[in-house]
Amino acid sequence: MTLLITRILDELNRDALVDLLLSITNGHTPLYHNLTMGEVPFPCAEHVSDFEINYESEKRILDIHHRTELARTALQNQDVLLTIKGRVGNAAIAEDVPSAANINQGVALLRFNKKLPLLYIIAFLNSKFGKLQSEQMCTGAINPFLGLFSTRKFIIPVFDGSIMEEIAEQTRSRVLAARKFKRRAAELLDAAKRAVEIAIESDEATALEFLKTASLPCSPGSAADAEALSGFQ
Repeated sequence: MTLLITRILDELNRDALVDLLLSITNGHTPLYHNLTMGEVPFPCAEHVSDFEINYESEKRILDIHHRTELARTALQNQDVLLTIKGRVGNAAIAEDVPSAANINQGVALLRFNKKLPLLYIIAFLNSKFGKLQSEQMCTGAINPFLGLFSTRKFIIPVFDGSIMEEIAEQTRSRVLAARKFKRRAAELLDAAKRAVEIAIESDEATALEFLKTASLPCSPGSAADAEALSGFQ
């Protein structure tokens, strides 16, 4: 299967990742710093999954670290993060970045030119063809590591511009839908827990009525959806 996928990629029009980049770097952990102290969120590889970044990291760095020795990896909207240590090959676009956020050495920060649609590139990196390249180029079986030099050599297939734009747009709508369903699932689980509490605090009928109301489908085109869409460009 690996050889077959490699042959498929070799037969396509393609760009090397390095030709699409403005810059690529990775963070590091400040020497002797206690990561329980600080104001600035410090996402690691475990906080980056396909298409998603979780900024709620318990690890922190000081603002002085963020503004000086780690200034080059201060996150900005539309940056791309790629996991390069442990869980290699997960790619996501930075959106709604907190006022300050940074990354450690397990994550690469990529800034792209506008030659190809950004979401098309991310969709490819998260596909089996992109994951295969991560697996082939990483070192270490127990604790995989994907070096920046190897990352630059990734191959990105190039199709007609309208096709890549459509893939990017379809990816955008599906990521937003997935986020909406995830939020709704969390709301329903919270409602179930609250219903039990109401049954204990009040009575079963009130609890069931609350649960019935909470389980109503959410309305389409909500303000939350509009806000998410505006930030996902």
